[in-house]
Amino acid sequence: MWDLTPDTDLLAELPDEYTFETALADLIDNSLQAVWSNRDGERKLIRQSYMILYGYVEVKDDRVSIFDTGPGMDGGEENSIVKWGKVGASLHRSSKGLAVGGRAPYLMPYFGMFGYGGTYAAMHLGRHAIVSAKTKRSRKVYWLRLEREALLRRSGSSSNPNWKVEGGLRDPVVDEIEKSPHGSFTKVDMESKLRLPDIFKLQCKLKDIYFPYIQVNGINLTEVDGGEFAITNLHSCNGPDFVLNLHLSIEEDNTTARGPGIKKPREANARLKCVYFPIHKDKENIERILDKLKADGYGITEDFETFSRISIRRLGRLLPDARWAPLPFMKSKQRGGDRVQILKRCCLRVKCFIDTDAGFHPMPSKTDLQIHDPFTKALKDLGSDLAQKDKGVKVDIYRGRKQLTFAQLQKAYQDWVLHMHAEYDEEFNCGDDVPVWLLNASNKEALGIKSNAVRVHRAISRKGISWNSGQKVKILKGACPACHSRNMYATLEYFLLEGCEGDAGGMPMGVPDEDGCVLTVGANGAQLELHGSKSLPIIVADPEKCVAVGMDDWNRQVEKLNQKVPSTIEVLGLQQCKKLGIDGALPTKDTISAGFMPPKELVAVLRPSCFTSSCTSDYLDQKYIIKDKFEMCMDIKFRAEPAKASELEQVFSGSATHTSRRGCQGLYIFQLGCVSSLFQKAGIYSFSFSICQTSAVIATVINTAHHDIVLILLSGSCDPDLVYLCIEKFSSHKL
Repeated sequence: MWDLTPDTDLLAELPDEYTFETALADLIDNSLQAVWSNRDGERKLIRQSYMILYGYVEVKDDRVSIFDTGPGMDGGEENSIVKWGKVGASLHRSSKGLAVGGRAPYLMPYFGMFGYGGTYAAMHLGRHAIVSAKTKRSRKVYWLRLEREALLRRSGSSSNPNWKVEGGLRDPVVDEIEKSPHGSFTKVDMESKLRLPDIFKLQCKLKDIYFPYIQVNGINLTEVDGGEFAITNLHSCNGPDFVLNLHLSIEEDNTTARGPGIKKPREANARLKCVYFPIHKDKENIERILDKLKADGYGITEDFETFSRISIRRLGRLLPDARWAPLPFMKSKQRGGDRVQILKRCCLRVKCFIDTDAGFHPMPSKTDLQIHDPFTKALKDLGSDLAQKDKGVKVDIYRGRKQLTFAQLQKAYQDWVLHMHAEYDEEFNCGDDVPVWLLNASNKEALGIKSNAVRVHRAISRKGISWNSGQKVKILKGACPACHSRNMYATLEYFLLEGCEGDAGGMPMGVPDEDGCVLTVGANGAQLELHGSKSLPIIVADPEKCVAVGMDDWNRQVEKLNQKVPSTIEVLGLQQCKKLGIDGALPTKDTISAGFMPPKELVAVLRPSCFTSSCTSDYLDQKYIIKDKFEMCMDIKFRAEPAKASELEQVFSGSATHTSRRGCQGLYIFQLGCVSSLFQKAGIYSFSFSICQTSAVIATVINTAHHDIVLILLSGSCDPDLVYLCIEKFSSHKL
């Protein structure tokens, strides 16, 4: 009997990602590291035996068997079979440093101290496991039998907490002798407690994880027609890859090895290989990959936008859950311009395959890199502003023999993406009608085109969908910068096609028909004027970004829009100003005296069409204040003789921009303290408000009108006892 005594609590608390395949991979890792230590000329073999039954994989009456031809184990101190069952006792822990450095893809399976170990893996997979091993020096096979139920019973026993297992010695059988001609091996036989996966899918998953290393069911994994990586590689282009080599280092305390206060650098290396997946015959190759994976039953839920652009192998072994978003240097940081739009679209056609050495640390389940490890953070931040400021980890970047700065890395990558786009992308859009040729347009920038010759269509087909001029559509949020925060409803007007690129012209909801774009054809050629329409990149016509809208839905959206259309300008009274922390407001008395001291600030708001004085008691309700950013103008004019048609005198003219006070947005605050002559003479003071013509463009055209406040001061003494009639008029003209 051997005393193994592991921590049974860990067996009960294995993470969700520790699946059948993950546990099996833990055992295969042990075998890989074992056979890698064989000398030249000695057989390096890992074999798994399966049989197929009713569509599921079973192993000789529910058994899984893993056999490797490594150095084996015996009863001696150095290679004791007891160490196989004890967590932390394996000699593999000390060999991790052997796999730091070397050449990519770092095929040195010294997986070291990571993983949950053979005991937990075997007990997770099976009800019991028999471990058999033989070294070249021993004539006998040493074996031990691990029982899951006995292990779990031991955890609840306070009187006998030790876990002792059966074991012994036996002679090797013929099959073991034939598979290990040099005389050493390790074999693990498990009686499975889990429902095993489909054999083909398991082969494909193991092919993804261990592509260069192992055979399954006697089949070389490279011969298996399947696997995400094989399918992915089939759809990559034949052009040059963008390859980087990274060397990372960090100073760490190592007081035990070199004495107090001495630091030893920790190092790691990685190779990044960016592969381009072009668009072919108007369909993204990444979409073809996803279609194939879904058809083969992989259960992929990703789409083109969310497909993982990062894949990581550590020492040649895939970390299957390391499905990261693109690294910072793989994203375009620039804003605006045609080149940026092309880059953003083409960067989505790149997947980066990362190979790391043992300097990077994986999670215990070996499904991803450790999240908080400094090297993992440095890799995830590669190319970001944060990475450039981080002084803890030094990252040396090489492309070939040339060392790159972060800025040079960004430029080199973008140049490569644009080169691959120009050479390998096959984008085309088919016009369904006879085009009008637009030659040497004077408004190229507004139209979003670059070519001197552009085809203007009223109907096109893109990705199997037909679009026509006059069609009502909903462009989904995020489809392009023009609608990054909300859906856009629009009427399609024209489609501009120039070579491989193109733009769609549309009129946003709320723009009157007469203010849409106009195509004129004359003796001097064609001209296209946008007016109130917008030019959008042709990619918004992709099915996942744009959908046709029926008239019922369109009319509902029109009604919603009309309710939000700016309608009137209102000047806030004293009560509302106090809530905003503003001292004073325009007077509302029936009389006012010349010499009256006006408030220092006047506050106006823009009301939507749905607002009426009876719809709310809270005049500061944000729902009834337009928050869109405009510029509001105010004019104050004075007439000395109310009864006569005397000339108006300009007292003040100014503007105010959108601002907020105490969380209330959409306020336009005018400074009256600088108007020294206001209310100082008797007469008529007229306040006029309007939305400035230079305000920001919105989808709805606003007809500028005025909202007038008239204060009439009658002539007379400035004595406070005298009464002056003051008439206040409010008009409610629509904007």
